[in-house]
Amino acid sequence: MSGPTGTIITLACMGSVYLIGNDANSLVKIGMSGAPKTRLRELQTGSPVRLELLRVYDDQDGTLESWLHAQFRERHAHGEWFALGRRYLKHVDEAVACHQDQVRQKSDRDCDTRVPTCPHQGKHVLYAETPRWAAYSA
Repeated sequence: MSGPTGTIITLACMGSVYLIGNDANSLVKIGMSGAPKTRLRELQTGSPVRLELLRVYDDQDGTLESWLHAQFRERHAHGEWFALGRRYLKHVDEAVACHQDQVRQKSDRDCDTRVPTCPHQGKHVLYAETPRWAAYSA
């Protein structure tokens, strides 16, 4: 799609990257949406277990979702679902912080998520609380 000055507009830039999962298993969906809470309700419809919105991150340049998929490819289960569980969420936070720093500084710094030493842990998380299911009930 072209903008008014001929620049390319990526629709993926118009959203946030979310992590949706469940306490009963380790599967976490890494996806993108302009309305993560609505996306949670849509996914819940087809899920046999209650899902929770675990994280929502600002995607500054439209590359965060695919970058996270690549970073956690060793934990890939199916589609956009990854075997991460809650114990890996801090590593995702660190990876996102490193990616956002790269985007801002256009740095060549390596942000390997397997090295949990990022000094920015948690600083770029927009939604870090785990809401209870009741918050999404009608």
